[in-house]
Amino acid sequence: MNLVHPSPLYKFSSFEGGKAILENRCLWTKSPLNFNDPFEVLPTFDEERKNEAILSRKRFYLRIGVPGGGDLTAEGDDHKTPVESFVDLAGIYHDPFFAAIYPRFRVLCFSEEISPILLWSHYAASHSGIAIGFDLNKGNFPLGRISSGLPVNYISDRSALQLPLDYYTFKGAKMINPHTAPTGHLMTSSGIIITEADQQVRYLDFLQTMLSNKCNVWNYEKERRFLYDLTHPLEDGLKDSQLDSTGITHKAAFFEPEAVTDIVFGYRCKPEQIQELLPIIETLPNVRLHYVDLHPTDYQVRVFQDDFSQVHATHSMRRQRMTFRYQTQC
Repeated sequence: MNLVHPSPLYKFSSFEGGKAILENRCLWTKSPLNFNDPFEVLPTFDEERKNEAILSRKRFYLRIGVPGGGDLTAEGDDHKTPVESFVDLAGIYHDPFFAAIYPRFRVLCFSEEISPILLWSHYAASHSGIAIGFDLNKGNFPLGRISSGLPVNYISDRSALQLPLDYYTFKGAKMINPHTAPTGHLMTSSGIIITEADQQVRYLDFLQTMLSNKCNVWNYEKERRFLYDLTHPLEDGLKDSQLDSTGITHKAAFFEPEAVTDIVFGYRCKPEQIQELLPIIETLPNVRLHYVDLHPTDYQVRVFQDDFSQVHATHSMRRQRMTFRYQTQC
């Protein structure tokens, strides 16, 4: 029995979810809009952006002879109202950005850590699931836009996560502003004229920035993310999964058995489940098996590597002990 500190990237899952990953040899990707934290990929909306959005809209309506047409409040002084006083105002202006992201991009998230107890609680069915370790340099694993992935920074200040100011300029203003850029181009907030294709590159850069930053309350995850562009299917390598239980397919990253380096069984994983995985384990040429133990004095778990029989025996003895404990309480 050797205490180890595994180095792969890990995907935490319930037992059934992890079994499906190993059986189907694929990981489902997510839209960046479907993360469990609603602050993810959410640009900040400060006073400057609020004023640009509101005033450019009002100027447009005044020029076409509709005074007050761009007002959101009855008083018509939206630009004087603090941004914090509006409800969902940012959402109104960010919807086009989200609409461009959802159909185009998908993300895979991994953890660089195996020991944080909250990872096991939140992502592995309260310690009853498993963690699967991957070496993404093996098994033809599709790596997407950035082969090394995007390591996540955990921050407390969102103020730098901003879309360019010109994003909030009312689009109708181009019809009346003689200084706007020619067709197929736009003028940035700094006065530089760029093509619409360059603008898409700016938004992709911003999306990568957003995906690389997350609230610091999640710092235990030590996350690394891989970004896939569905408009580049050959380069990024995602394929449709089989139908899920609701009849929906997902964009998935398929891999060969060599990519799986580790399977770590959670503290509450059942011995019969471990036995159930044996036929799959035997098809994985590089896999190492581990079981989790609770530290005797600290709030942390320890991970031990062992062979299949010992991992199974450890969980069998643990199950007997828990069964006895519950029986004595009745």
